[in-house]
Amino acid sequence: MKKGTKKALIALAVVAVLGSVGWYLSQTFVRWKLMEHYLMPTFIDGVNVAEDYPYTDVEVPEEFEEYSMNGIVFKAPAGLSVKGPLEDSEGYEYSWYLTDNEDKSKRELSILISGWTTYFNKDSLINKHPGFHDLLTVRGMKKLGYEEPQNSFDLIYAVNTFDPKECNKFSPSEVIATSKLMLIKTVLVPTKVSINGISGPLKDFDDDDRKYYYFDNGTAKSFVDEGATSEGGSQLIIELYSMKDPDNNLDIAIACSDPEVGKQILNSINIAEE
Repeated sequence: MKKGTKKALIALAVVAVLGSVGWYLSQTFVRWKLMEHYLMPTFIDGVNVAEDYPYTDVEVPEEFEEYSMNGIVFKAPAGLSVKGPLEDSEGYEYSWYLTDNEDKSKRELSILISGWTTYFNKDSLINKHPGFHDLLTVRGMKKLGYEEPQNSFDLIYAVNTFDPKECNKFSPSEVIATSKLMLIKTVLVPTKVSINGISGPLKDFDDDDRKYYYFDNGTAKSFVDEGATSEGGSQLIIELYSMKDPDNNLDIAIACSDPEVGKQILNSINIAEE
């Protein structure tokens, strides 16, 4: 081999090695640092990771009445005032509102049920942006314990149950998958339904005493944001998915002076039979 050719091959080898090192760093250390700088500050109170719902043994009282609306059925105290379907600002029917008392100062229970919706167009969320079907992302998702998402629920389940601290920062595929999951999570942070602010026993929710759960009863799968009031009441924000159509979800907000009642209502929620 000529001396000049040998030098050229060595130079190419060095360039290839440097290129590989550069790519590796860009997909691990650099990408992680960018995520820490641009995405993680969104979570002022830390990243919520959904735990398994711990109150599945709470029994629903026999005297509860069954209600059916917006494609779901549930049981709640009998005699609630039911309003709906209510219209949004553009005249579309989208929600129902139930309460035990028209007088806010005496109100002990309120339930708000939204219409079925989806975060984004499915192609936009799952297929096109930020891209969850490329080889490295799929590999990273599997390393993190998740299958390639096929619908909105699959993706949101991964987003809500994955703890970024579990990511191997030296694995390009895991860092890539984690950064994409966290990007979706930052977009979803502000999208919360709430009926806080009701006067009487349902005021003054303590943001420091909030818990986040994942609840699966077979036909309906939910993410539950539980908050406690300074006066011992509770508010449950429920993001519910039907396995009949996992690309859509509805939000349910339950505010009650007795935390046990909220859990009883939640444990009774199911998808209505067609």
